[in-house]
Amino acid sequence: MLTPFALLVLAAAAEEPPPPPAPAPPLAGLEESLRQFAAFGAGSKDAAGSFRFLWGADAVLWDRRNARHSGLEGGEAEFRLEGWWRSGLRARVALDLLGEDTADRLSEAWVALEPEAGPVHLRAGLQRLALGTEGATDVEVLPLPGRSFAAAIDARTDLALSLDAATEGGFLWAGAAAFAGHGFLEDGTPVGSPGAQARVVLRPFRLGGEEAAAAAGLLGGLHAGAGLARLLDFDDPVVAQTPLGSTVFRTTDLDGRAGTRLHLEAGAALGPVALGLETARGAAADAARPGGPRADVDELTAWSASAAWRITGEPWEWERGAWRGAGRPGARGTWELALRYSNSDLDRDLFRRGFTTYDPSSQETRTFSAMIGWRPAEGMRIALGWVRTIADEALTAFGSGPGPRTAARSSTDGRDSSFVLRIEVGF
Repeated sequence: MLTPFALLVLAAAAEEPPPPPAPAPPLAGLEESLRQFAAFGAGSKDAAGSFRFLWGADAVLWDRRNARHSGLEGGEAEFRLEGWWRSGLRARVALDLLGEDTADRLSEAWVALEPEAGPVHLRAGLQRLALGTEGATDVEVLPLPGRSFAAAIDARTDLALSLDAATEGGFLWAGAAAFAGHGFLEDGTPVGSPGAQARVVLRPFRLGGEEAAAAAGLLGGLHAGAGLARLLDFDDPVVAQTPLGSTVFRTTDLDGRAGTRLHLEAGAALGPVALGLETARGAAADAARPGGPRADVDELTAWSASAAWRITGEPWEWERGAWRGAGRPGARGTWELALRYSNSDLDRDLFRRGFTTYDPSSQETRTFSAMIGWRPAEGMRIALGWVRTIADEALTAFGSGPGPRTAARSSTDGRDSSFVLRIEVGF
């Protein structure tokens, strides 16, 4: 007869052994050490803070005709100090350590009231303002090099007061901002136009909340939106750069009496696939012509189409106007593959009226970008990319020799095909 003790032994033996622990992601120990090192006050219930250092370097192999020399380039180096409180109060100061993409080495400096569960967020200070998803997304989250023409043509960093709100379930998100005209463009060019902007994005299959989105399946990830900015005194140049930073269009300050920016977009987060289509159009009213009467400039246009695939299966998430990062990678890290086409088509009257010249500017430019990247740990990335640029006019930046600047010069010197190896480390 079995004793109670024997029965317990047999029952324990019959139990299935526990499953093995999930494999840790690559560099998991280093990632956790850096996270703990960068956080301070994390154990406090009322307040906490962190500092973040982001360093990105590019090893670029330029087309043999390109005026820039192949080699290692400092993409960006940013130091970010951030604090947050239980009440929802947040503050951030970010420094551009290289001083190449800002007016005075200050990338961001703002305070915000952003309660975690609250539908309304309020922010004041030096902040990035964009009318589309790509322009509003942090550059370290984007799976491609640089930004498209459509994302950069109407985005700026400026002293501003901004407000945004979202409905429960994410059916509607809207944001508005008033800016002072003391900021800079993507390449650090100062801007001086005050104004206001508004942006609205709908996710139609989320009208019934999270349950409706789940029932809609992949359709729940669709979004469409529009953004409009009104400049009270257009006192900015128009600048267009390729994703690798080659300038293909630049004007003097247009010095118009007013200006507008219109941005339309559609996109989708389909599990591990993200799609985006954006178009931007700008205009300046009564711009001061060099040596002539004022004139309207109303054809500042650009558009882009992009697709990104997280090969390892992590889903893309769109939240409050921007794409969000993949979070902590799995055991194999996060692998991404992305493609993008971008086109800028700018007013030919800008050439005829003396606002710019054929070289450094091209009236129409197209870029094709592709990149494959690996994120072994949160905040770290290694990526290989290719950018093909086709400009209508021959440009010195792409190997054209000296020649007339008041007329277009069509040749293969308006084309460039370059490769980039990008390494990012952030903690």
